Amino acid sequence: MRADDVLAMDGQGLVVGHAGDRPAESVDAIAAHIGRAFDLVNGLHSIGGKAESVCVMYSPEGTWLTATRFSTPAGDHVTLGLIGPYTLARQDRMRLRNAFYRLFERKVLEGKM
Repeated sequence: MRADDVLAMDGQGLVVGHAGDRPAESVDAIAAHIGRAFDLVNGLHSIGGKAESVCVMYSPEGTWLTATRFSTPAGDHVTLGLIGPYTLARQDRMRLRNAFYRLFERKVLEGKM
């Protein structure tokens, strides 16, 4: 997997972390769009439950925006947005989710969250 920019959002949609060259204003705007995308697709109950990821390809550049959202052990949720030349396969999204879940679970057990 390769990404040019990665951002992390808390349950309220606020950016809590970012790695990449994009300026903060651009990252905040992307985070707002990711939040809105999840709001829109979560309403599609006729094809499933809540969305766990949204993937969009921009052309002609071929840039992908992949956002994945998962619950933490405390019941909140975290959203990761990745911008780069590729999207994530389901197994990659699940690997990310499992890694972060273990991290949050450990923090809860240590009483740090």
